[in-house]
Amino acid sequence: MPHRPARQRRPMHIEHLIPRATRGRSEQSNLWLSCAWCNSYRGALIEAIDPDSGQLAALFNPRM
Repeated sequence: MPHRPARQRRPMHIEHLIPRATRGRSEQSNLWLSCAWCNSYRGALIEAIDPDSGQLAALFNPRM
């Protein structure tokens, strides 16, 4: 996934590591800052098909 250049300063979004749509809670241990583009790209996904292996893989978790 291409990322937008850092020189385009934008406000950060508070993102749910486990999305509310999948029963994630709005508590400190489940919240993280991300850029708006990354947050909107991920949406409610927590896993996706890895294009190299074809296997289901967990998406990036900044705390792991």
